[in-house]
Amino acid sequence: MDGHQEGIEAGEWAALGVRGNHSSSLTLRNVFVDKKDRLGEEGEGKEIVQNGIAYLIGLGATWTGTAIGILDETLAYAKRKVHQDVNKALSDYQVIRSQLAKAKILTDSLQAWQKDLASQLDEWLESGEKYAPEELKNSLLEFKVLASDAANEIAQIGLDISGGFGYREGTLERLYRDARAGIAMGPSNHIAREMIGKNLLD
Repeated sequence: MDGHQEGIEAGEWAALGVRGNHSSSLTLRNVFVDKKDRLGEEGEGKEIVQNGIAYLIGLGATWTGTAIGILDETLAYAKRKVHQDVNKALSDYQVIRSQLAKAKILTDSLQAWQKDLASQLDEWLESGEKYAPEELKNSLLEFKVLASDAANEIAQIGLDISGGFGYREGTLERLYRDARAGIAMGPSNHIAREMIGKNLLD
């Protein structure tokens, strides 16, 4: 579909964090959509949305990447920052190393799970089955929740380690704001947990 057609109007997007996300409203007035650009048939929209689970791995991957970015920035800061009064780098403190290790374990586990889920999605798509297995749907929801929760936990670690530097306008501060958005983005973690809980209890 030609996104530059007359009649397509995007709303304003001014929000906290996630600069690459444009979730504004979209108004279509007398816009032609070619048949090749349509998804499904008339009245099938709800079913398509409910079965369109592949986007969840993208959401989880977004927050996994955010978590990795925060860890990278925090590591770089911990290596270069030296307390002049005692001539010790931040990386010399055991408590700092422990927090960095915790963040590393979280990012590694997210990446491993993401890779496994991507393989499962590929298998489902290659199978020709119309509907994804319920277990896969649930796992993708769980991955989105864990990835955004982990990004927030790692963001807090990053700010704790970097102190006032992390709160200054810059990369860590922006990544912290981006991480916060993951909890609220659809489905929000509260709603996702409710869906997961219902699936557990049938």
